[in-house]
Amino acid sequence: TFSNPIGSARGLLFNRNKITFMAMPGVPSEMEAMIKKTVIPWIKKNSKQEIFSINIRTTGLPESVLYEKIKVEDSYLEFLDLGYYPSLYGVDIRITGKNITLLEELKEMIVNIAGKYIYNIGEESLEDIVVNKLLENNLCIATAESCTGGLIGHRITQVPGSSSIYKGGIVAYSAVSKEIASEMAFQVKTIFDSDIGISVTGIAGPDGGTKEKPVGLVYAGFCNRDGVKTKQFNFYSNRESNKVRTSQEALNLIMQNIPVNE
Repeated sequence: TFSNPIGSARGLLFNRNKITFMAMPGVPSEMEAMIKKTVIPWIKKNSKQEIFSINIRTTGLPESVLYEKIKVEDSYLEFLDLGYYPSLYGVDIRITGKNITLLEELKEMIVNIAGKYIYNIGEESLEDIVVNKLLENNLCIATAESCTGGLIGHRITQVPGSSSIYKGGIVAYSAVSKEIASEMAFQVKTIFDSDIGISVTGIAGPDGGTKEKPVGLVYAGFCNRDGVKTKQFNFYSNRESNKVRTSQEALNLIMQNIPVNE
């Protein structure tokens, strides 16, 4: 059997006709924990062939567009497996194979093509990277949120060490415009005396849209000592996905604009 690091149900391992089978609990969090803590280490220990893997995390482009931009040559795909794994947070591109040299070559090719949309090579979440970059540069941040209802602050505070960089947040559930996003970012920075202010305001849906301001329209604002910049996004009619996508774009905006070594 396999141990379960966060639950009581154990995993099962058995062999039949020289094939190993593994069965794990159906609870997603328990299954994921077991995969990371017990299954993968067991496979690495008992596998006779060394297989390498690189995970490239992207955000801001759908899977189909990434696929068309990258267009991997068949000479790589003869020896490597390339997978695209989309979610509301972005698309993970995973390269797997036995030839580490080819693996690194393909990774560099993908980075050169899609570098603008890559936020990590590994498994770290965007909020992990943002918090760690703020800690490294001794910067603090405050959030003003409308359509996300506090989700950005929640994601930031999920990261250990975030208490050192997160000054606080305000949820103001009202109007939508570029000017309001700009003012929200500036005011929240001022109110909390932070180095950075981030804001989002938009129409999450499924109702509340107009012809001029449709459901899925979102504005994000970023303010630091150099001034305020805003960005517009157009998402879809699904409320939950719009909130997640907005929080992801806001965190990406922070990451791309953190001044280094202030």
